[in-house]
Amino acid sequence: IAHATPAPLSMHAEGVRMSHLYHNAATGETIATRTGEPRGSGPAPVWKSIAGNPCPNQPGPGAIVADDPDDIDGFGLIHMDWGDIAHDTIVSTVQFSVATEYPDVDADGDGFPDGVPGLGLRLAFFSGENGVGGGGGGASVEVGSVTVMDLPGRLSPSGIEAFQLTVDLAGIGTSLGVPLGSTDVDGDVLADFGYSFEYLHPPTDDQPPRKTYLILGVPEGQAVPDDQGGWTIIPDPAPNAQGTTDAIDVYRRDVFGEPEYVETIGGQFSCAPNAGGFYAQIALAMFASEGTDCRADLFPPFAPDGQLNFFDVSAYLGLFIAQHPTADFFPDGGDGQFNFFDIVAYIHAFNAGCP
Repeated sequence: IAHATPAPLSMHAEGVRMSHLYHNAATGETIATRTGEPRGSGPAPVWKSIAGNPCPNQPGPGAIVADDPDDIDGFGLIHMDWGDIAHDTIVSTVQFSVATEYPDVDADGDGFPDGVPGLGLRLAFFSGENGVGGGGGGASVEVGSVTVMDLPGRLSPSGIEAFQLTVDLAGIGTSLGVPLGSTDVDGDVLADFGYSFEYLHPPTDDQPPRKTYLILGVPEGQAVPDDQGGWTIIPDPAPNAQGTTDAIDVYRRDVFGEPEYVETIGGQFSCAPNAGGFYAQIALAMFASEGTDCRADLFPPFAPDGQLNFFDVSAYLGLFIAQHPTADFFPDGGDGQFNFFDIVAYIHAFNAGCP
């Protein structure tokens, strides 16, 4: 399969601006701003790979082109990354950065791009992912996803427009967020998980390759010289003690829309002069819910209060009629079907009460 290996790209070039998007996965609402700190940045993350460059005295962060040079169907390449985390972690909020060269307009005069119709990004989470080379590729299970559509583009005549996204995942997978499970593929006593990014391109755009990027990250810590002319990344003990992996698996959708493995990039990082490598880890921060996971607690909407009553039952019936994924109670984890068994499963969860 013809594919051009992504190359590192400086994000400190003139014309790069950072804005913030806040997206609620349950309601689909998105709020955009150019000012202030990203929401959700107060609590310490349970896992993160910060945007930056691990090589001393080099600019960063870096970025990789996320598009398929042979694309004809509007889908970008799927970039799958993975790592280790504490067992049974439920991710309630996630932060990451994306960038694009798509031109945009500001028709309403609010100083912010109106959004490129049809330009989207799908973020998915997986349990049991350990990479194609680590025994987990292809065997992991998707446990939650969110798609953000009509992403903003750039208003300037040229350059890259970068955005930081904060996504509220409550109601995706569980009422509190996405459960990463407890599958330990590599036997290191930590749960293996993965996360993938896939751009969706406007159907009117028929001139690939497109101009979208993913921001690279590194673990918090130090780059320590090794005896091979490169560097070893020593993570700080917290909050990223679980570890990240210097490799990204790349997939492309086949004619049936199914992911098909293309290649693995990274995996042999070095800061040595002219080494040509780059640290292949997509920048991401995950925050865990501080509430209690009680599937039957659905009122107020996606804001568990620990109390079960008529309003929760009414909320469930509304979700069931709308065939919202939150109402897919049977089997555990859902099957995409809405029937009598889901209602029975909800009644059992309601009668069991909240912990």
